[in-house]
Amino acid sequence: MTDTDRIDQQWNILRSTQDAIRFSDTKAMVLISAYGIIGTLSVDQLSQLFVQVAGDLVPRSLLIGGVVLLLVSAVFCFRCLAPRFRPTAAHSLTYFGAIQKDYPTAKDYANKWDVAERGAIASSLSEEIHAASMIAWSKFTDLNRSIKALYLGCALLLIAYALHVLQATVR
Repeated sequence: MTDTDRIDQQWNILRSTQDAIRFSDTKAMVLISAYGIIGTLSVDQLSQLFVQVAGDLVPRSLLIGGVVLLLVSAVFCFRCLAPRFRPTAAHSLTYFGAIQKDYPTAKDYANKWDVAERGAIASSLSEEIHAASMIAWSKFTDLNRSIKALYLGCALLLIAYALHVLQATVR
C-alpha cells in the first residue's frame, strides 16, 4: 500500500467514525424529544396513578422504579451529547483545536500543510482517528445504556399500570 493509499484510507476511516458520532447524537436527540413527549403526556396520569397505588407496595415500587429508570435513561442521553473528551493531538494538522491554536491564519495553516511530510499527515490522521473513536465509543456506550434503561423503565411502568388495573377489577 502506498503512502497516498494509506492516507486516503485514513480519511475514509475518520469520515466513517465521524458519521458514527453524528448518528449517535441524532439518536440521543430523538430519545430526548421522545422523553419530552412522554413526559408531557404522562405527568398527569403518572401522578394520578401514584396517588391511586399509594397503599400498594408492589405497584408503587414498580412505578417509582420505572420513573427512576426513565430519568437515568435521559441522563445517559445527555452524556451522549456531551462526552468527556481530552484532546491529545498537541500539534495536529487535522484536529480543529490544534489548528486554531497553532495557526493564526489560513495561510499559515496552508503553508504548514504544503510542507508537511506524508508521515506527519498520517500521524495526525491516526491521532484524529483515535480521538474520534474514543468519542464514538463513549457515545455508543451511553446511548446503549440509555436505550436499555428506557425499555426497562417503560416495562416497569406498564407492569405497574397492569397490576393497578388488575387489582382495581378484583376489588
